[in-house]
Amino acid sequence: MAGGWASGETAAAAQDGGFTLLEVLVAFAIAAPALALLFGQGVQSVTAAQAAARYREAISRAQSRLDALPDQALVAGVRDGEDGQGFRWRTRIAAGASIPAQRQVPPGLGYAAGTTLYDVTVEVSWSGAGRRAVTLATRRIGPAATRGP
Repeated sequence: MAGGWASGETAAAAQDGGFTLLEVLVAFAIAAPALALLFGQGVQSVTAAQAAARYREAISRAQSRLDALPDQALVAGVRDGEDGQGFRWRTRIAAGASIPAQRQVPPGLGYAAGTTLYDVTVEVSWSGAGRRAVTLATRRIGPAATRGP
């Protein structure tokens, strides 16, 4: 064993047993921005998923409000209130075209004299990263228009 090295082993091979501190620091400097980017994208994905869930909930609540409106006795006006879990609702009913009760309506048209076409809008809003809202609108046929409260 000449010079402290085993036979056939060179000084370079003996030093090649691991990474130097400089190599580890360079590898970390390359990996750190990539990991930060991945973490940021993960947080953004969770935030987007939570916002989508709130939108789905708001649409479901607005559809329920529309379904709860009576087919008869629609009254023009605006009503609003709290719906729980930070949601607020507002229902607007506006009278549109009317068929006077005195008018003769040919049979088979699907509507009768003394009816009104109402524009119905339901908006459900909530707070979170600013005010957000969804609006559903439809038209309904009901009895002749009366004024709401």
